[in-house]
Amino acid sequence: MQHVDEVTVKALELRAPRVCTRDADEVRGQILGGTIFSAFGEEDRAGIWARVQDVDDLIPSLDTLFENLNYLKVLTDCMTKL
Repeated sequence: MQHVDEVTVKALELRAPRVCTRDADEVRGQILGGTIFSAFGEEDRAGIWARVQDVDDLIPSLDTLFENLNYLKVLTDCMTKL
């Protein structure tokens, strides 16, 4: 995880490169061009792109993660009361 910086995380969050050609074009250019995942070599970035384009869903953001955790907490509290 030390190789992934904030710029990389921000560039990928809420993207759907498998289903959105615009997202795919932008993310591919950033990965293969070294704008994101810059700590990796060209061959590694090509492999990263291959895996990123296989993601079926929207790439979540950290904000989305925390929103989901809040939702799950409400559900957990309800189950506890049962």
